[in-house]
Amino acid sequence: MKKEEKNNHPNLEQMEMYIEAKRAAARHKAGDREGVGKEVKGLVKKIAGSMGESGLPLLKYLQENGEEGNVHLINCYSKQYEQARQGSSVGDLFEVYGEQLKGVIGDERYAVAEKSFGEYADTTYGDLREKVEATKAKLENLRTQGKTEETKKLEKKLEGMQIISTAIEGLETLRILDPTKQVKTQLISLFEPEQETEAA
Repeated sequence: MKKEEKNNHPNLEQMEMYIEAKRAAARHKAGDREGVGKEVKGLVKKIAGSMGESGLPLLKYLQENGEEGNVHLINCYSKQYEQARQGSSVGDLFEVYGEQLKGVIGDERYAVAEKSFGEYADTTYGDLREKVEATKAKLENLRTQGKTEETKKLEKKLEGMQIISTAIEGLETLRILDPTKQVKTQLISLFEPEQETEAA
């Protein structure tokens, strides 16, 4: 993303500001105390730098409260990170994850992913997740009524939304934690290129 465009994406800026908090939360859950300390140092440096002298009470609080202060800081700012992620559009998140995704799935599948993400580019990720749940409820109702044709159409729509949601969560895992083979394999399977049918 170009620097001059950053002000138009406040949620992405928030994600970038607080990403260490999200990483620290994941490392805390995994019992990685050394990793937590490293991420908290990076987070405090960013926050204190952006706050100037008004950030001094925060630094004092952390110095006086040790691990308890770290946990409080992690919980506070990892929530802000997640709120920013949920408020970001699918298109903006594709910008965040795009290069990483291409590196995992390759150019051909990336083209498929770009098209899939593009269908929901202007929808916030939070809204997309709500639509997934609403569509599931509507499908259940249609199945109860035996409306097969409508059910098939809605199932296809739900599948498309779930692919995007699953991809975003997988990419977030890779971004926050060390890459895992399982997540990479899952991402590859989501964006299969269409196979050309042979002429008879």
